[in-house]
Amino acid sequence: MRVAIIGSGPSGLISGKHCLTTLKNLQVLHIYEKWACLGGAWRDDKEHTILYDSLRTNLPTEIMEFEGLSYENNNLRSSFVEASVVKRYLIKFADIFELKQYIKFETQVTKVSRIKEEWELIACHIPTNQIIKLKYDVIFVCNGHFEVPRIPHFNGLENFKRKKGENRVIHTIKYRRPEIYQGLQVLIIGGGPSAVDISIDVSPAAKYIYLSHHTNNLKNTKMPANIIHKPDIDCFDDDGVTFIDGTYAQIDRVILGTGYKYNLDFLDDTCGLWIEDDVYVTPLYKQFISIPNPTMVIIGLPIKTFIFPLLETQAKCMIQILNGNATLPSADEMHKERQLNEQNFQLKGIPKKSYHNIFGLVRQYMSELFALGNLEPLKEVFFNILDENISLRKENLVSYRNYKFTIVDSENYEIEHII
Repeated sequence: MRVAIIGSGPSGLISGKHCLTTLKNLQVLHIYEKWACLGGAWRDDKEHTILYDSLRTNLPTEIMEFEGLSYENNNLRSSFVEASVVKRYLIKFADIFELKQYIKFETQVTKVSRIKEEWELIACHIPTNQIIKLKYDVIFVCNGHFEVPRIPHFNGLENFKRKKGENRVIHTIKYRRPEIYQGLQVLIIGGGPSAVDISIDVSPAAKYIYLSHHTNNLKNTKMPANIIHKPDIDCFDDDGVTFIDGTYAQIDRVILGTGYKYNLDFLDDTCGLWIEDDVYVTPLYKQFISIPNPTMVIIGLPIKTFIFPLLETQAKCMIQILNGNATLPSADEMHKERQLNEQNFQLKGIPKKSYHNIFGLVRQYMSELFALGNLEPLKEVFFNILDENISLRKENLVSYRNYKFTIVDSENYEIEHII
């Protein structure tokens, strides 16, 4: 079996590991990586990364591990670590499972096509401009979704940028440090993890931060006193912003925490997948298996979950299917389930940008994957730690990282407050 994996971040590495260790009849394994180093969003690349200087994980390391390698948490003061710790973990993981020899660094996949029951992949080796064209039986798409910023239209924002300067408005992907916001009034748009964490990071430097969002839970959690919750934006003028409640704020800088687009531009029409409204990949079964061509999977689309165990479960599930140890329903049955899920979203008024959001449904989703792949369920302690982390974050966004978790057994854990 010939396998191509697109991307060498966490999803690509764990998919590669399970292809090497458990996939029967593996003949070829190629992992394509357009950058010069592995790690995906966690790679050490100051220019092309989402990482900022003070970033720490918003999940404890106990639920950011793959099978076969721990973070050696006894050496960590807190369970919430700097990006460099995660990067070193991924490099060590690749070393232990001898994955680097399969990675084609600085090689960008430009096109994938479905031709006569095979996948044709075209890639370019960036330093030499050499074109590679190869055939595969299976494609794991592991290119992540933190690279192409999603920037909605805001009335008047372009005029504000012209008046204040282009660099006065950035997306969170460009944020690095708070010092440049010293004494300024800053508007941060968004209620997701990046917008909230950057608001807290900027707060000691800024005079005021206006956090524009429609996430009701945020208003009930402890945050720095100079962060002012505001509703959605009506329009900008040359000096400030008017919100939909009619209030106005003069601002100096804007940070857009408006998320990212899914990018599958390298998949041509023969692949049978598309992206709706830049944020919903379809038609997929269980949010990762292509219904038209089930030998293609997209690993890691669901959000608001413990991502590493989910990535591993998706990869293991696909290997089980390829090995003949698990069976997919018919295409009609898979489409019916997908359509039913979409109808339920629509009835509840859930926008497409939240279709891949499994917050509150993590146990259910993972249980479905365990059943589909005939896999041993994840230990309950991991779900319990995730629930505890969510509770701590809701209570106090400033201090929830000041804890260290220790797994006691398959269900229980200990938690220590770090001063």
